[in-house]
Amino acid sequence: MKTICKKKDCVGCTACKNSCPVNAINMTADSEGFSYPEISFEKCIDCGKCVKVCPANNNFTLNCDVFDIYAVQIQDKDNLKKSTSGGMFILLASYVLEKNGVVFGAKYDSNMVVKHCGAQTLEEVYPMQGSKYVQSDVGDTYRQVRDYLESGRYVLYSGTPCQIEGLKSYLAKPYNKLITMDLICGGVPSPLLFKLYIDDLEKKRQSKIIDHKFRDKTENGFSHTTVITENKNGNIIRTVIADRTKVSYYVAFGQQEYFRPSCYNCKYNNAAVHSSDFTCGGYFGSKEEALALGTYEGISEIIIHTVQGRRIFEEIKERIKYVSLTLDEALENNGMLNENLPENKRNPEMFNFLNSHGYEKTAKKYFPIYKQSFVKKIIPKSLKIKLKRFITHNK
Repeated sequence: MKTICKKKDCVGCTACKNSCPVNAINMTADSEGFSYPEISFEKCIDCGKCVKVCPANNNFTLNCDVFDIYAVQIQDKDNLKKSTSGGMFILLASYVLEKNGVVFGAKYDSNMVVKHCGAQTLEEVYPMQGSKYVQSDVGDTYRQVRDYLESGRYVLYSGTPCQIEGLKSYLAKPYNKLITMDLICGGVPSPLLFKLYIDDLEKKRQSKIIDHKFRDKTENGFSHTTVITENKNGNIIRTVIADRTKVSYYVAFGQQEYFRPSCYNCKYNNAAVHSSDFTCGGYFGSKEEALALGTYEGISEIIIHTVQGRRIFEEIKERIKYVSLTLDEALENNGMLNENLPENKRNPEMFNFLNSHGYEKTAKKYFPIYKQSFVKKIIPKSLKIKLKRFITHNK
């Protein structure tokens, strides 16, 4: 056995690494910054577990019926403001913590690397809130989840659809105290690209970046506002960038050219093909009753795939405002639920240039920030926000 699956099909979920009984597998980043399994043949005992659990080698994904779809918004205003959209993740996290459970999600570590980890208090969960447009490092969290479940505790695991399937495949059996929520995912960018972007920011600003929010609500409500937090000589500075085209990494993300190769042949671009209890993301449709929940505050779109998901929703629905959606209404303006990225859209040449010339020159060549038009420059920020609200409510 020389490989676990074809490289182009590997999603980097780490199910193989977590399943190896002799720790013979390490996840190693390639020149593009994406991690792939590397087998130590000195340790390998040829048990085949890694091949068996790999999502690329099996049909573990459940072809679930789409039970219920809603536009939702939590009633807790403080937690809603900290959330990217309508706050479903923090509500499910609270539900699990109230049962003495453990919540797994992605957050930045001290070096601004996005990693999955466990949390047992709301304070530990808060850093997991918010969109992070980069592939996270799952580490050994699958093993941790199994240990918590075997001890009888509830677990909520949030991640991309392929990470959830990797977890389910690794566990190999159902657990009635496992709750899973995957994200409406349009692809995961390279951790290397994000790291070099952060390094470039720190070099130019002569500071340490300690947080980066792609979809912050503090200034402009539900939007694509970026907030960069840095520590400069002991002073904490927040920089608000309302226009996402002024953030080079955001421009790169929007181009959809620098994602993991497997993202261009994704199995999960169908709203009904998920192994999770819930699929959740932002609501971008035009249904009047849904928009009435409050577009400025943020609205989530949630798809319930399982009987367990439906039961949990019934238990928590008193804490939310919600409107039922049809599948067509859920798909409206949210193509990530049912559209695959064409393989010819990917641009591997950028990574070669990046490794040779660094981030700044790469950004200028491949994903430059856009110059603001004269009209946009003279319109006051407050008026822009009012115009956005008016347009959204009158679509």
